[in-house]
Amino acid sequence: MEIMNKNTKKQKIQPFKNGGKASRKGLVMVALGGIGEIGGNCYAYGFNDQWIIVDYGIAFPNQPLLGIDVELPDPSFFDHKKKNILAIIVTHAHEDHIGGIAHLWDRFQCPVYATKFAKAFLEHKLRDSDFCHEVPIHDLHDDQKLNLDVFDITAIPVSHSIPEARLLAIDTPQGLIVHSGDWNGDSAPILNATNHDKLDELAGQGVLALVADSTNVMTTTAEEDMLTESHVAENLDQVMATCKGRIIVACFASNVARMMSIAEAGRNNGRQIALVGRSMWRMNTVAREVGYLEGFAKFKSASDLTNTPDRECLYIVTGSQGEPRAALTRMAQGSHPELRMKPKDTVLYSSREIPGNEKSIAEVQNNLALMGVRVVNATQAGIHASGHATRAQTASFLRRLKPQILIPVHGEGRHLMSHIALAKECQIPKSILLHNGECLRLTSEGDAEIIDAFDAGKLAIDGNRYIRSDSTIIRERKRIAADGVISIAIAVDEFGDLAAEPEMSFLGLLEETDEMTYDTLYEALEKACVVFESHGALNKQCESVEKTMRGQVRKLLGKRPWVQVLMVEV
Repeated sequence: MEIMNKNTKKQKIQPFKNGGKASRKGLVMVALGGIGEIGGNCYAYGFNDQWIIVDYGIAFPNQPLLGIDVELPDPSFFDHKKKNILAIIVTHAHEDHIGGIAHLWDRFQCPVYATKFAKAFLEHKLRDSDFCHEVPIHDLHDDQKLNLDVFDITAIPVSHSIPEARLLAIDTPQGLIVHSGDWNGDSAPILNATNHDKLDELAGQGVLALVADSTNVMTTTAEEDMLTESHVAENLDQVMATCKGRIIVACFASNVARMMSIAEAGRNNGRQIALVGRSMWRMNTVAREVGYLEGFAKFKSASDLTNTPDRECLYIVTGSQGEPRAALTRMAQGSHPELRMKPKDTVLYSSREIPGNEKSIAEVQNNLALMGVRVVNATQAGIHASGHATRAQTASFLRRLKPQILIPVHGEGRHLMSHIALAKECQIPKSILLHNGECLRLTSEGDAEIIDAFDAGKLAIDGNRYIRSDSTIIRERKRIAADGVISIAIAVDEFGDLAAEPEMSFLGLLEETDEMTYDTLYEALEKACVVFESHGALNKQCESVEKTMRGQVRKLLGKRPWVQVLMVEV
């Protein structure tokens, strides 16, 4: 098996202008986000500079970015190609695939195609945007091809942890590309089973390239041992039967099938069901709008159950990942406005720990334990089934479709390499280790070549604006957070001489009681200002004061603060 990888981390990828001429000819694939990471999915397929985009999702920073909670793939690649974008096609309604559209659709200005559920979800999100009524959203149907210039796209149902996930079969003049989207091998789903007959048809047609989800490829559970959503529903019922007090179930709000299973188990155990958390209520609204949850009565709010006996209460809540403002986190802190935890409560985690969230989840669980709350996690009780395919399921998928080329996506480096190793075991002829920003050309003969690359960075949502995640603003914030700030004000007269005693204040450096250190630093400032008064141009004198004070702080405190010197003429 051939593995192709042109660029390594040691090689600097230079940005090219206007999308690069090389990307304008033939069949090419570009990832703006989603490779080498989990989240921020955005993939583009072009033929002779006509483009379709698959997904545009958000990501969460993998390192602290002060004041930043969410990032988006930088869409600058398309700044000079807006007229060439045929559409954005959404594989499903998870935020890491759809969440960016409500933020930056105006950078694309093209039609959007989505299934009924994803369309309803996107319409709700767009209500808060500046272009709410401008986005043309069309239905993505399973029973008919979507014809966009030279691209013929077929949406095929696949099982996942949200309704109406779709694999995309993209027919091009060079051959068939299969874009898996997120999927799992659930053999007994509650909603939306995979259409295996359609997958067999694709294999019969011949697959040039498979662009495939790598999230769970390192999970080695045998297929016969994998939990299905039907197993989870049964286990939830059994666990709830052992609970004497209130039951609080934390799960992903987007997992409507899980919401149904939890509600059914609660109903079987004589519980009244309430939803807690804005995203939970939003997903409930969307699901009911498009016909899901029809067999369930309207869910109650937490306040509706105030006078209900504890043994009859069931709350489905947000916060399974320890999110700071989510319902369960606030309940564990004792700060939720409607729910206070009690010693006989049981909290069920019907979810997995997303990598990176372990500490925040543990903090919530520790707080709950100290309150005397019983905490049951997913592995203890078998109350979660993953939305992503295991290694064994991925192997079956590869052997079924038999692509000429595998392009692993939706995973960190270790996931991608593990997927490539699995492809070799499955005798897939060629695998491509692609990076975000690399342009891959594909031909009908099964050739694949990285022909160009650009700087595929991230945009951070900073208040009501978007800035580069590697911008000076972020770097300055990190420095200020790490080393503090000294602000110095120096008054001078019209001749440039000192007009008053200099003033100095600190942020993030000294306690109010640390008078000795303050006095020492102020003495150093006074000495620096004597030099200031007797030497050279004012800007150079300011630089001298700045350098002196930074050196003094480093000597006394071992810190290198941000020093601001403001000169005021009076």
